[in-house]
Amino acid sequence: MNKLILLSAAIAISTCSFSQTNFLIEKVNIKQIREFENSLNSIFIGFDTTKVAKDYFPGALEDKEYYPVRFKRTNDTFFPELFVRYYYDENSSDSTIVCVSHDWEIMNYVKNLYDDGHHFKTEKKRRKEYLRKYNEVKSNAIKVFGTPDIIDESKYASGYFYKLEWEQKNVDVLIIHEFWTKLRSIGNFKVGSYRIRFKIDYK
Repeated sequence: MNKLILLSAAIAISTCSFSQTNFLIEKVNIKQIREFENSLNSIFIGFDTTKVAKDYFPGALEDKEYYPVRFKRTNDTFFPELFVRYYYDENSSDSTIVCVSHDWEIMNYVKNLYDDGHHFKTEKKRRKEYLRKYNEVKSNAIKVFGTPDIIDESKYASGYFYKLEWEQKNVDVLIIHEFWTKLRSIGNFKVGSYRIRFKIDYK
């Protein structure tokens, strides 16, 4: 019991709270992640099988399959719901976390365009809601990490793409917000990109 109390205290110290959503700043391992997410009443989804771009996180290899552990947060009221993926060092004895990606992403709800394509038309009308969520995440990240080293908040005729980056001693941080104001055609379907990502790479 004392060990669990000490672990909870350590995690609490290393956690930054963004409104109702919590993010770990310190590097931990898979066991600690499970305990942390359990404390938030998150839903364990399982292990994904995915490939990432080269250097998606430090040491990431192109065309290599990774198996991040995935949770759905229940303490965040924004829709699309928050899904969290933890990538870990497969060569470490305790599966130390190397990267965590927090994603509010409508594609989590699009299994196929025929059944789920209606989501894009709905999300297209929610520009102000997405902006409020992005500004919330941005504002609280600045409180924790200071002014971003890179700020790119570009608007285009078809929508906008925002990117913030921090390079710090122990972590690199990335926030992305993509919102299409105009849908694009894929065959008979209209699609768009609606997402907010908050990613931490641990050094």
